[in-house]
Amino acid sequence: MIQAGSGFTLNANVKNSTFTDLHGDGNQFYTVARGIAAGSESYTGTQVSYTTTNNTFSNITNTVAGSYPAAAIMDVAEGDGTITHTAQNDLYTVGDGTANAVNYYRYTGSGSGTPTFTINSNGGNISSDNSFSTYLTQSSDKHNQTSLASFLGVLTDNGGEVPTLALQEGSPAINAGT
Repeated sequence: MIQAGSGFTLNANVKNSTFTDLHGDGNQFYTVARGIAAGSESYTGTQVSYTTTNNTFSNITNTVAGSYPAAAIMDVAEGDGTITHTAQNDLYTVGDGTANAVNYYRYTGSGSGTPTFTINSNGGNISSDNSFSTYLTQSSDKHNQTSLASFLGVLTDNGGEVPTLALQEGSPAINAGT
């Protein structure tokens, strides 16, 4: 969870990470499966700015198709909060009917005003659904790659510092990064 409140500005970078096999029930907002959740509270001037680079989001689902779909990225702002997300070379292999690559929610708690959500693309992002298609618009971004998950290996030691999901032969992600 990346969250700022009380009029603060928060900047974060998430790099070279794997978010996989996350499951929630989706019946309530707080029981939704999500890879990264960014939140901005209603205080005037509250801003969250984060960058995701070279991350893999895979198998993020809800056990019940509730009112809140699971998401690789879930940005939640209250009042006039601002959230800015910049993505590069991320793989979003979600979209099983209970999940989306991205969801945005305006929390209607104590805040007033209209939150702002901005997504910037530095290219090379690939998604198994179309939920990012109006945001990640670089020519090297690919959407609706429904077979993307089938081209990921199992979570294992692939020679790095942490276990990863290796790309299998024929993956649309091979040589697709910027």
